[in-house]
Amino acid sequence: MVRRSFVLFLCAAAPSAAIAADGALTLGVGLDYSSGEYGKTETTSVSTVQFGAKYDTQRWTFRASLPFLRISGPAGVVGVGSDAIVLPGEAEGRRDVSGLGDLGVSATYKAIADPKAPLLVDVGARVKLATADESKGLGTGKNDYSLHVDVVRNAEGVAPFATLGYRWYGDPAGIELRNAWFGTLGFAWRDASGTSLGAAYDYRQRTVDGGANVSELMLFLAQPLGQEWKVQLYFIRGFSDASPDAGVGAFVAYSF
Repeated sequence: MVRRSFVLFLCAAAPSAAIAADGALTLGVGLDYSSGEYGKTETTSVSTVQFGAKYDTQRWTFRASLPFLRISGPAGVVGVGSDAIVLPGEAEGRRDVSGLGDLGVSATYKAIADPKAPLLVDVGARVKLATADESKGLGTGKNDYSLHVDVVRNAEGVAPFATLGYRWYGDPAGIELRNAWFGTLGFAWRDASGTSLGAAYDYRQRTVDGGANVSELMLFLAQPLGQEWKVQLYFIRGFSDASPDAGVGAFVAYSF
């Protein structure tokens, strides 16, 4: 899954045609707010401050992200973004908790990066490290692992892209989570100034028996501010009980 935009923002949601010669570092910070009922009787709202870094060198890209989040709502919603799961059963009472979330780290290899190739292809792996406080419901308390392939049409103007991946979930105490396929379909349009507009649809199989699949749409706008700065705005609309009803966010990044 893209989620949400922080990954999309730092890696353009698709493989890059350029191969970094000497390495390039990008640091970013963003704000995200989402809310939804997630199949419960009450609404859960999640506010996030996301910190991230990306380092490109030759064909490799390394990323890390760490959120600080606040969750207000039923105890059945655990984690945030692509790491969020909705636990089965009706939660008892409400909670209002905050703290650091799970640390995400990943490595991606540009398998096809020839500027003349019709398609650009990345292959990558990601690990979600259980740094969040499980007792507060900020995370599951277990590590997760995933593999994915990203493909984008190498063309001027509108560039369709797609992601397909599989995730292995660690099981929290007393709950067996299902490993799941996930994917993204979307497109990005970019003009000569570097402004990008696009949309991405995310899907993930359900992670608990009796649960729902993730199904959500993201619209985004990315705008460079000079040579080093870039800002992105986005809106999210969810279509299932495993997705928020709606979400908005913005990210700013600086490249060295």
